[in-house]
Amino acid sequence: MSLHTPRKKPRIHFDDDEGLRKSHSTSSGPSSPLQKQREQLPIAKGRDALIREIRENDVTILLGETGSGKTTQVPQYLLEAGMAGKGMIAVTQPRRVAATSLAARVAAERGVKLGSLVGYSVRFDEVCGADTKIKYVSDGMLVRELLSDP
Repeated sequence: MSLHTPRKKPRIHFDDDEGLRKSHSTSSGPSSPLQKQREQLPIAKGRDALIREIRENDVTILLGETGSGKTTQVPQYLLEAGMAGKGMIAVTQPRRVAATSLAARVAAERGVKLGSLVGYSVRFDEVCGADTKIKYVSDGMLVRELLSDP
């Protein structure tokens, strides 16, 4: 067992040029308006450093302003880095409407049909399939899935 003591200063600064990388691995292409928006989000500057931190630590806490790309971009970065493996990346949201609209946004950014690579699961509604790798879920649905998964 190892103990990670919190640091007083954040390890990644999104204002730095460290890890600056433009991701062109979406199906919508590098010149699409959605791709350009993705590249301009504050979190894009720290993409590589963020992936490295997640790989090297059991727990990573990410803090960022509203609209910085935490909820839409980080799951895509993890997918692009091969971190979904044979499993799935789950993104929790406290409200059903947030889970469904975020899933639709990320599916559009990836250039895929909602319910294929990107899906969602909320109370009384689930749009996902066998190929789903990024799944937006309401908090309650995450608890239910964890309790029912052996």
